[in-house]
Amino acid sequence: APAVDGLPGDLRALTDVLIVNEGEAAMLAGAPASGDALALGPRLLAQVAGAVVITLGARGAMLWRHGAAPLHCQPPAVAVVDTPGAGDAFTGAFAAAWARGAAAGEALASGVAAGSLACERRGVVPSLADGSRVAAAALALRTGLRPAPNAGQ
Repeated sequence: APAVDGLPGDLRALTDVLIVNEGEAAMLAGAPASGDALALGPRLLAQVAGAVVITLGARGAMLWRHGAAPLHCQPPAVAVVDTPGAGDAFTGAFAAAWARGAAAGEALASGVAAGSLACERRGVVPSLADGSRVAAAALALRTGLRPAPNAGQ
């Protein structure tokens, strides 16, 4: 972050998983900054090889994959102290789960759990939760995974 304006299409086509926030998604899709994630996800998915994740801050994150309904994971309730590092925590936990072959929903829940937990403490490094805490929070979140609203449109 931030996304680079003009990221070459041939590089996007080789991308296994594109993880962006809402502003970056809008920029890469050539849409207004207030673009709707439900509309932006499919536009970006058409440009990548595997999957697109759009992080939504306090609204969690959404995941699109070719041939599958999009998923939305709501974050757990946390007492927000500081948000810097939340996106990095999300990306690290998501990537670790994805790389070990976790199901898409499990990887999404892991990312949302880690990003949420990172908001509970001040400072980037001190706020990063350990793996056992992320795993416990992700397990609770997976039960609430659902298809994104209006996913069929």
